[in-house]
Amino acid sequence: MVGDKIIKPQNRMTHQVFYLDMRMSREVLAAEWDKKLFLTSLEEAGTLFRIEFYAFCVLDDRIRLLAGGTDVRRRTLMKMLSAALEHYERGMELNGEKGILPSETVFRVKTVRMECEQDAVSVLRYIHLTPLSEGYTISAQDYWWTSYNSYRGFYRWPMVNTEPVMQFLSRSDARAAHTLAEYHSRGVLLRNPVPECIRNGEYETLRLCTLAVLQGNIN
Repeated sequence: MVGDKIIKPQNRMTHQVFYLDMRMSREVLAAEWDKKLFLTSLEEAGTLFRIEFYAFCVLDDRIRLLAGGTDVRRRTLMKMLSAALEHYERGMELNGEKGILPSETVFRVKTVRMECEQDAVSVLRYIHLTPLSEGYTISAQDYWWTSYNSYRGFYRWPMVNTEPVMQFLSRSDARAAHTLAEYHSRGVLLRNPVPECIRNGEYETLRLCTLAVLQGNIN
């Protein structure tokens, strides 16, 4: 590590990796149960669209993700988010809840492709420290609804693939964990700066689709 950067001699990224930031016009996921059900729905949608998740953070009205896979496109990611919301609403209806996603709710999404592994790791840290910088908690590792503890080895979220990031940091699991912990601590001291690689990019409105259409065409 040099300063606040993790330096590697070359870019070994073999997958398309994107940062996704979905903003909601209302607090759709305010309750703990809402967040849990949405993550289950997101995992199902990721499987449907063959998308891997490397980091996530779920807030009351916002979701940040680091996700990708082989030959993943922006439109595929948008469809995946749409499917996750459809799964979520259907799950809430099965539990007797109605009107969870009223028509006036607006979902706006920004997607930014990562150009190298260093960018991906910096965005991963930014995602993990979001609950701290947004005032949800006084300690980022204590916030349950992120993938941070999967990287710390304290809890394994089944939907999260930690291997690409950890292998980038070091072939030694212990060394990778130490490097990542140090990098996150540095981010706390710097007050979780927004990575330069995601400062640009525009938000677009997410259109919700029906599951029947999505299941018939996932490309």
